[in-house]
Amino acid sequence: MEPIAAMYISSAQFCEGTLSNHFQIKSMETTGVRQVLRVEEFANRYDLDERQRRDLRSLFGPFATLQELLTNCHFPAKCR
Repeated sequence: MEPIAAMYISSAQFCEGTLSNHFQIKSMETTGVRQVLRVEEFANRYDLDERQRRDLRSLFGPFATLQELLTNCHFPAKCR
């Protein structure tokens, strides 16, 4: 019975160590405040068509973060 108890303790110690070693909040890098843009300004900058402008306005309203806007729009292919 004792070898089973010893195995249980060693596996618990192993699990406890792996979870705390891989993720430490203090070592994370902060990037600061997210950049918030007007949807119209973003659409003008990236030359989006009227359908995409309308879709972005209905999805986010007048303001959204740059990441949200870039993720939710399709850019036209610009071939030479």
